[in-house]
Amino acid sequence: MREFEFRAWNKCLKTYIDWTMICAYHDLTSLISNDGVIIEQYTGLKDKNKNKIYEGDRLFDEHNEEWATVIFDDGKFFAKFETCIIDLWEVCDDLDVRGTIHDSLEFLESN
Repeated sequence: MREFEFRAWNKCLKTYIDWTMICAYHDLTSLISNDGVIIEQYTGLKDKNKNKIYEGDRLFDEHNEEWATVIFDDGKFFAKFETCIIDLWEVCDDLDVRGTIHDSLEFLESN
C-alpha cells in the first residue's frame, strides 16, 4: 500500500511548517492561497541513501554530475534534468537528495 505523506513550505517565513499544525487548520484552501503555503507530496520513493524523496526536492546525479528537480505531472513523479525528464522510479536509486527548490543551486553546489 502506498504511503501518503506531505510537507508544507511557508513562503513568507521561508521554512517548513509542522504538518500537524497544517492539518489542524480548518480551511486548508484559504491557508494555501492566502498565506503562501506550498504543499509538497512524498513520492513513495527513496534516494540512494534511503532518504525520502518529496515533490520539489533537488537531486544530484554524481555519475553524470547533473542536478534534477522532482516534479509531478500527469499523475506521475519525474526527475527533471536540464536536458531531459525521466520517470523518477527509474533513476531514484542513483540520485541523492541535496536540498529543495527553495534552496538556491549555488548554495547546494557549494556544500
